[in-house]
Amino acid sequence: MQATRAHLGKRISRDRECAIICCMRTRFSRLFERQGYHALGIVLLIAAAWALLRLDTMRAGRFAGLSSADWVALAVAIPIVHQLYVAVIWRLQLELGDARNREGSVAFRAYTVGFFVLFVARMATTVALALSNAERMALPALLRAPLAAALMIPTAYVFYSVVAHFGVIRAAGADHFDHSYRSKPLVRKGIFRYTGNAMYTFGLLALWIPGILLASPAALGTAMLQHAYIWVHYFCTEVPDMRRIYSGSTPD
Repeated sequence: MQATRAHLGKRISRDRECAIICCMRTRFSRLFERQGYHALGIVLLIAAAWALLRLDTMRAGRFAGLSSADWVALAVAIPIVHQLYVAVIWRLQLELGDARNREGSVAFRAYTVGFFVLFVARMATTVALALSNAERMALPALLRAPLAAALMIPTAYVFYSVVAHFGVIRAAGADHFDHSYRSKPLVRKGIFRYTGNAMYTFGLLALWIPGILLASPAALGTAMLQHAYIWVHYFCTEVPDMRRIYSGSTPD
């Protein structure tokens, strides 16, 4: 009888160890899910930026003591840092984080400060690049304002919809920290009524506006690269995360 109990105890212990190992492997695989593709996206982004810098018009000009080539490097490096920052913190919080790290916690506040500093830096470096590389492209002045306005309309609607319906904090990734979001439905108001990918499809059109208004090919080129790279974040980080957070519900 005692031998049977000892054997059963050992079996339970082995099963528990196997369950722990299996759980650790699952969490490890989730931490890095699709991040190999993310790394490939970074390589392609840097290669494309390098190719742009081989063109004289992309390197022409200076602003605030830096050359246009320097501003191109910053306009590419900051989005990489931003999206890696988000991917690392989202995955760590989602898989290994403390459930107490919700809105209002020190951890979440620290994360949001970094998020918005890098978000603003993306736009600031694009504007600086456009100023350094201005008037290097044959874009008629009469077309600039209408083209910029055409991009500003959906962009403004995105930001209005985020503030009015979605929430700026949620847009920064609060659902990775605060478990209460997991019982909430996906937002289907404002521009999100038409597409769940509004922030990716239309929000980053704002990055194109400085290049258009100042006729800067370098600013337009990096805006195109940034807009393409944000979709790497969507497919490699956000889609897998949302499947876990919202139990299979993902944006359109």
